[in-house]
Amino acid sequence: MRIEFTFTRGPKYFAVAEPDSRHDTWPLAPAAGFGIATGGLLIVVLSGEIRALIAGGLLALAGLALLVVRRLVIRTDKGVASGFLTPRTWLLTDERLESSTELSTARYSWSSFRSVVVVDQAYLLVRPGPTVIDVPRSPLTEEQDAEFAAFLAGLGFAGAAK
Repeated sequence: MRIEFTFTRGPKYFAVAEPDSRHDTWPLAPAAGFGIATGGLLIVVLSGEIRALIAGGLLALAGLALLVVRRLVIRTDKGVASGFLTPRTWLLTDERLESSTELSTARYSWSSFRSVVVVDQAYLLVRPGPTVIDVPRSPLTEEQDAEFAAFLAGLGFAGAAK
């Protein structure tokens, strides 16, 4: 087998491995709203009792803290590193997988992989550590995709045939 192609991965390509932080932190928003609303309600309704004021104030502060944490997480989410968005060439042979950019080349023998996960856009080859090396599927022809899947299955990776 010898399959060689060059492909530039965009940010959407990495959506499976790197979800959007707005989506990831969404559960914090209703929890924050609940804390703020409940705390405010305790302060207003039971304003005569010092324990209610303290509990309400703490709940409202906790809710605000959750919103601040969510905002900080969203602001610090840098997305995919620019190095992953440069053109890359993959070479798949019977002996190894090779992945190259203008600046570097990485070579992996097939025996260095533990498992393979196949998703719509890529073959995800898992190494010890765990480290995941991806092989995009969209640049492959149907024949190349079938050949590579059969090759991986022949190596004993049961999840390769899709």
